[in-house]
Amino acid sequence: MRLRAVRPVLVAAGRLKSVDPVKSSLVDLGTKVAIILTIDKHHGDLRNFDFALNPRLEWQDGVEERPVGWIPTSEDSHHVEGILVFTRKPRTATTLALRGLGGVAERVFEFPAQE
Repeated sequence: MRLRAVRPVLVAAGRLKSVDPVKSSLVDLGTKVAIILTIDKHHGDLRNFDFALNPRLEWQDGVEERPVGWIPTSEDSHHVEGILVFTRKPRTATTLALRGLGGVAERVFEFPAQE
């Protein structure tokens, strides 16, 4: 499965409201971390990727966690977008790892410390 684009965006409160007011109301950014994840590809079915098991968020102190939620906003087989929800941790730099996506063992995305 060849991917065209994988775009994770660490969410600030104002950005989340612009996604989908109903679905964004399910995430309390005061107690959770949210990442909007958009994936596009040419062939194959993205709906087979396990968004509850394969993503990991790793904090600067080495703590790693799975998402506590996945809120899909688009579930087309070639375009998937949604909100990954994680337990909030201290304001440190974070790394998102997507394991097993598109035949790649691990795709890593780094985010700066949160304000």
